[in-house]
Amino acid sequence: MRASQSPRSRSLYAALAEAAEDPIVRRVLSRVASTRVKYLEACYRDLGFTQPRAEAKAVLAYAAYRGLLQLAHEAPAVLPTDWSSYSAVVREALGPVRHAKRRPGRRA
Repeated sequence: MRASQSPRSRSLYAALAEAAEDPIVRRVLSRVASTRVKYLEACYRDLGFTQPRAEAKAVLAYAAYRGLLQLAHEAPAVLPTDWSSYSAVVREALGPVRHAKRRPGRRA
């Protein structure tokens, strides 16, 4: 599973971030980020979160992901060495909590 592996220190995201001042690149990055956050929001809604909570968790999840990529670029030495336990921390922090109510007719 790619999400539980260390990101490469030099990634496409780092190159795109460097080019983000270009108006075309900025528009594309904005569209991609918006699409990804909306997808995550829908996932959290499917888990039973209210719209405001799903939106907040989606933004947090995407920000954490992008921040991890930035760290891989700027300071790879601070990244975890044990990715299997790190992914458990991420699931705990960003995953569903017992308080979320499933919407009727939705499967886990």
